[in-house]
Amino acid sequence: WERASVKYGEVQIRYHFMDLGDNPTCSIGAPVALSWDFEQADRIDLDIYEFERKPRRRLRHMILNYYQRQDILRRAGYSDEEISNAAKSLHKVKRQRSQTQMMLPVSKLEEAWQSAGRKILRFGGSKKDKQQQGGGKAPRRLSGSSAASGSSSASSRASR
Repeated sequence: WERASVKYGEVQIRYHFMDLGDNPTCSIGAPVALSWDFEQADRIDLDIYEFERKPRRRLRHMILNYYQRQDILRRAGYSDEEISNAAKSLHKVKRQRSQTQMMLPVSKLEEAWQSAGRKILRFGGSKKDKQQQGGGKAPRRLSGSSAASGSSSASSRASR
């Protein structure tokens, strides 16, 4: 029974392009996102990479402000109109999310009300209510079983 092991030998770095994003958590302006397109750098031995790489950045150093994002998007070839439209679309999504957040308590109350209504119907609602829900079938008279069995079809329809 041999012990499994993993060894890393090389690192391959990809430099992704930046695109116009759609992340609604962006505070102001249009967001940027990593593109699926990338340039591939040469493979580097892992030990050399670890020795030569820069120290990790802190989160606050990775956050891009409005002007940095605008600059990145313009350099990526986006027009001011495209950037503005993306910002407007983002604002609309934020507004919709805000409305949804406001309505959550009401929707939970509505769900509880509907659930209670279904339980009432299930455990003793009227026959008429059950028929409307499709839960019960109404008794059906056959034309031969009516009191006026020899009457015309119009009178038998009226007796149903």
